Amino acid sequence: MAAAGASGGAAPTLAFTGNDQEGTDATSFSFTFSFGAASATRYLVVAINAGNRSQSATTVTAGGVACSELVEINVTNDKSSSIWITDSPVTTNGTQTVTVDYGANQNRIGVGLYELDNINPTPTSTNSSTASPSALNLSVNAGDIVIAGCTRANATTIAWVGVDDAVYGYDASAGDTGGGYSGGADICDTTETRTISATGTPQRATSAVFGPA
Repeated sequence: MAAAGASGGAAPTLAFTGNDQEGTDATSFSFTFSFGAASATRYLVVAINAGNRSQSATTVTAGGVACSELVEINVTNDKSSSIWITDSPVTTNGTQTVTVDYGANQNRIGVGLYELDNINPTPTSTNSSTASPSALNLSVNAGDIVIAGCTRANATTIAWVGVDDAVYGYDASAGDTGGGYSGGADICDTTETRTISATGTPQRATSAVFGPA
């Protein structure tokens, strides 16, 4: 059972909204998702995994709300991975858009979108990795929510340790022959240092953990 909120309120909840990708180079990308039931306390978390351009996204929005970057790994002349969260709750439901803008042409991008309710939007910890398998371990408490994502080599698959990639995950081509992206998430059931790793051919990977409101 998930732990109650910090003030004894509702426990954090997690929903995987979906993932999408674009393999054509561009400076601006837009993805459409169908969000769940409306909530006054729901934040959206966007995991972004992009191709070889050595640049960071300049602007990200989700459901019409601006997002802030929480963690990023960006290697010169190679791929990048980052996690973003909306600056305020997204209270509406139905069809909504995620936009990701860059200052110059970006080579392919994949995004994973999550709905987190009853959380503190400031992560208690983040991590990043360029290793294979990736090393994304985080200190977590019971009831915390963990999000992780990575880029991967083309025509390969990723298996995750420490997050649930069957219920909350994805592993897909980024829309061309150059590579792919993968991710997962979980609601933690114990207080521990959680081993989080992408196995297979991960390249750039990030993770973040969120506690209760």
